[in-house]
Amino acid sequence: MIAHAERHELEVVQRGGGAVTYRPGAEVPLLPALDKHGLKTVPVSALFDDRQVSRVLDGWVSARGEARGEARGRAQAVLGVLAARGVVVDAATRACVLDCETIAVLDRWLAGAATATDLDAFVATLQRVSA
Repeated sequence: MIAHAERHELEVVQRGGGAVTYRPGAEVPLLPALDKHGLKTVPVSALFDDRQVSRVLDGWVSARGEARGEARGRAQAVLGVLAARGVVVDAATRACVLDCETIAVLDRWLAGAATATDLDAFVATLQRVSA
């Protein structure tokens, strides 16, 4: 990757010798591994302007924080329902629930917690939903 500061362009050299130049107004694709975190592209302008990078990253960090907060609340709800039903949760199961950040999975676990009669029944829900 070559940043041309004077032209505000980014040149990405690809294997095999080809190059792609991203000019102001274009979006630079990022590594596919970042897709799962909701960061797929970044504007070329953000690479050369501190205000732009702040705007892009602040929005991404804020959205990411909101999603994590929602997942954390949902995980706490799962554990709260289990506690209200008198189901004692071991440390490994508690960690599994608290580490999950996928709202759809946590929703299914919440439904499983509402009907679980004991820890084994809930763990079966975890395994069934996670598979």
